[in-house]
Amino acid sequence: RFVESLGPTIASTADGQAHIVWVDGEWQVLYSSGRQTAWSAPQLISTAIGYAQNPRLTVEKGKYLHLAWDEEGDGEAPNMLRVTATAAGTPNWPLGYVTSSYNWFRDVALAAIPTGGVMLSWIEITGNAGNSLRASFREPMREPRVWLRVAMLSFGGPAGQIAVMHRIIVEEKRWVSETRFLHALNYCMLLP
Repeated sequence: RFVESLGPTIASTADGQAHIVWVDGEWQVLYSSGRQTAWSAPQLISTAIGYAQNPRLTVEKGKYLHLAWDEEGDGEAPNMLRVTATAAGTPNWPLGYVTSSYNWFRDVALAAIPTGGVMLSWIEITGNAGNSLRASFREPMREPRVWLRVAMLSFGGPAGQIAVMHRIIVEEKRWVSETRFLHALNYCMLLP
C-alpha cells in the first residue's frame, strides 16, 4: 500500500524490530513498527493545530523509543517543539513538549546517550535578532535516585509530596508537561 510521507525517520530496537515515523499529507506525525513485510497499521502520534514536520526518532538502551518534531502554529497558536517517549511494544505515546514560542524551530536533532537519557538540539529562528542553537538533555524517568529524592524531600503529607513531585518531575526534569501532570493528579484524586 502507498503512504504519502514527508521526512521519514527509521530506527531499530535490540529485538530486531524496525520503527518508523513520518509526516503524512495532512501534516500529522504517524508511527509504525515491524519486520520485513509485516508492519503495524500507522498510528497517529500528533494532532497538530498547524503543521507537524521534521520528525526524529532514536532508541535508548535498545528498547526505549524517543520521538521529537516541530509544529508550526496556525498564527493564533504558537509554534512548538514536541517530544515524547515510550517503551518498544507499548502503543502509548504520551504527548509532551520542550518549548513553545512564536519563533520558528528548525534542524531538530535527537540522540540517545549510551548511559541513559536523550540529547535534543534545535535551531530557534528569532527573526531579525538572528538564530540561536538550543539544546536540552532529558534524563530517563526510570532513574531510582530521582524517586529516592522525591521520597526524602516529601514532608507535609500528600500536599507536600505532590508539590515536591511537581517541582522535580515537571519543572526540573521536564519529564512530563504541566497538563499531563495535572491530568494524572486529577485521575488520582478520583481513586478511593
